[in-house]
Amino acid sequence: MRLSSRFNTIRFKLSLVVGILTFIYSSILVSYFNYKYKSTLVNDAIEKSNVWANNYAGEIKSEIESALDISRTTAQMFASKVNPDYPLNLTRKDANQILRNIVDKNNFLLGIYTAWEPNKFDGKDADYEGLPNNHPNGHFVPYWFRDTESGKLAFEPLKYYLVEGKGDYYLKPRITKKETVVDPINYKIGEREVLLMTLVVPILTPNQEFVGIVGTDISSESLQKLINNSTVFDGFGELSIISNNGTIVAVSKKETLIGKNIETVFPEMSAKIKGIKGTESNIENDTLRTYVPIHFGAAETPWYVIIKVPLSYLTSGLTIELIKLTLFGLLFLGLLIFITSYYIMKFLKPIRKITRVAQKVATGDLNVWDVDSTSVEIEQLNNAFRSVIDSQKSITEVTEAIAAGIYSKRAVVKSEFDTLASSVNLMIDNLKTATEDDGKRKWSNEGYAQFAELLRSDNDLKKLAQKALNYLIKCLNANQGGLFIANGEAPDIQLHLSAAYAYDRVKFMNKTVEIGEGIVGQTYLERETIYLTDIPQNYMLITSGLGDAYPSCLIVVPLINNEKVEAVLEMALFIELEPYKIEFLEKCAISLASVIANTRINELTNKLLAEAQEQAELMKMQEEEMRQNMEELAATQEELKRRENDYIARIQELEQNI
Repeated sequence: MRLSSRFNTIRFKLSLVVGILTFIYSSILVSYFNYKYKSTLVNDAIEKSNVWANNYAGEIKSEIESALDISRTTAQMFASKVNPDYPLNLTRKDANQILRNIVDKNNFLLGIYTAWEPNKFDGKDADYEGLPNNHPNGHFVPYWFRDTESGKLAFEPLKYYLVEGKGDYYLKPRITKKETVVDPINYKIGEREVLLMTLVVPILTPNQEFVGIVGTDISSESLQKLINNSTVFDGFGELSIISNNGTIVAVSKKETLIGKNIETVFPEMSAKIKGIKGTESNIENDTLRTYVPIHFGAAETPWYVIIKVPLSYLTSGLTIELIKLTLFGLLFLGLLIFITSYYIMKFLKPIRKITRVAQKVATGDLNVWDVDSTSVEIEQLNNAFRSVIDSQKSITEVTEAIAAGIYSKRAVVKSEFDTLASSVNLMIDNLKTATEDDGKRKWSNEGYAQFAELLRSDNDLKKLAQKALNYLIKCLNANQGGLFIANGEAPDIQLHLSAAYAYDRVKFMNKTVEIGEGIVGQTYLERETIYLTDIPQNYMLITSGLGDAYPSCLIVVPLINNEKVEAVLEMALFIELEPYKIEFLEKCAISLASVIANTRINELTNKLLAEAQEQAELMKMQEEEMRQNMEELAATQEELKRRENDYIARIQELEQNI
């Protein structure tokens, strides 16, 4: 039977076979790329989410533990009031002034309070009973807070502190005698109800008897400010802060949820956070979720940071690349079918041999090609087939290298129309850039975490300053540096070189810089980082075993805390700093400034406490001297009385004789 249909021609059939096999191969290649690239995207997203969540957890922990440190320091001071060995002479007026000053100098605090058991503060509760601005029973329970409307400091006695639930901030530490982070509650401050977090430290006698508490308050609004400008996953991610009892303390994009319980709003996450011990990420219902617990001081009630991001956002780039790859594959398939059909029709004689070879190629064997060029046309077909095979080999090798995380291999772009090779190379560049950026972020985050840990390692300001400087010098591969701490009060402030690295010993011992003097003094005035790569020849010389040399760059960073410059950091390097390292140094400077300020406050508090103890000891000596004088006076009076009785007896005897 003669087959006259054009669908039964060799040209059609061979073109169809080549087209189908090419399509299958392209599909496998696309599927392989899709699987590998999607896995890479998801894993990178999990790593980024973990880093972001831990960063925000660190910021929140720092904010809350700063308040907890204030509660702890104040509680230790007030505990001296009930120390029978060295009692602190502290009146209610003195205590109120201390609390007021603490709120005034720490803008991040909403309020601070102390509450004492009946008559445990000064035994004078009855004297204050019924007086204005006092508890009805005269208990000493002052609360100093920042008015939420005017921002001015205000005072009132504590409310509800003995009521179960609202009074947990007092009742819980009274039972446990431990530091307590109380879950958020709505508390009326002035004329407005505020969702606040309270951080409580118990006041204990040397015998561990509970006599009261000191607590600091932070409003949820202060934590909301930390995440309002969140750029997690370009704004597509949602960041939440959850307290131990499930209350939503802060949440990006959905501030109306603040104060609600996670069990009613996000029930799928409520049970999950209870078993969280460390950083965890999982994908459920097409959403990536990352959970990080936050532990505060000695409290046993962790909070949580949660990041949510839709999986569709994470894989959006994959869809675009797949569309490009599919379109190119279809174009390539059509072109291949056309070329094959065209040359088959012109060169029918060597068709059998070409068919045999094509069948081997169709099975995936790309290493076989034994067709002899019998004409110019066959030679062209021969070269075209070799070019296709080489391109496929090259692209396969490159994609396998990408899957293995190797970005040094590149596809050969044969012409301006070779979009597949160009797209693969573009993908390699993007992945390489993303990997480098992630490495920089990881370096910065790990370095900052280690620096934060170092800042908590020592309470001595001088030792801490030297440790911090040595660490930053090592991190940035600097060659010389100094930390100038501001001393004195305006207008007599001076910058004293408190820590140095590779400075001349004499210079280190006597180095003091006036405000506005040199680059260091100018940095104090301008309150901005100064980075120089063109350094004056006589400004600084770095000496080593190999000789003397001038540095290549100089960076001077002000350490600012609460709008006040606490110190100035100066570093000299032989290599120029990259922008992300400058940003890392400025971030560390903020933390170091806060620690310097807090250390100064602690030193001042310890000094006042020592003076109070010295005064109490002096009073004790005076009381002993007075007691001895009274005993001597009593003995004298007794001797006079005895003599008087003798005189009276003699007189009576004489009268009887007369």
